[in-house]
Amino acid sequence: MKYTKFIVKKFKGIEELEIDLTKYPVGKIFPLVGLNESGKTTILESLNFFQEDLPDGKRHEILHKKDSGNFTGNIEIEAELLIEDSDNKIIKDFLESKALKIEKDIEKITITKKYTFDNASFEKLASTLSCKPELKVKAGTQRIIKVCILRIKKYGTS
Repeated sequence: MKYTKFIVKKFKGIEELEIDLTKYPVGKIFPLVGLNESGKTTILESLNFFQEDLPDGKRHEILHKKDSGNFTGNIEIEAELLIEDSDNKIIKDFLESKALKIEKDIEKITITKKYTFDNASFEKLASTLSCKPELKVKAGTQRIIKVCILRIKKYGTS
């Protein structure tokens, strides 16, 4: 499983940014180059906050300074992951252990984290997962797949 794209919306000073990792040569290092105060650290923070949830007391820090007193809306961080054969085997084995199964291999997964604010006060965090091809599964199976994907991301495929 590897990340292929990130989309960041309204995170600190980023209005909207798409980082397509498939446009660059295959590698594990992607340098960010830019002038001082151009947003390199903000990009890295947004990707970090996608991986790690923010503690309640720190969530206001993802607001742009100009919005810190009155922002109402959503801050979204989305990641697209390419699913490899070894990942599909783990997903299928995991689902079979729960007496569930999927008909087709999953090609891509999109995970979106949405932080909702009302008048600069944090309201809720919602996380969604969608698959391509779209899965036709019983209610609750998508949540089980999400747990499986998070385990693969944390512990690897071996």
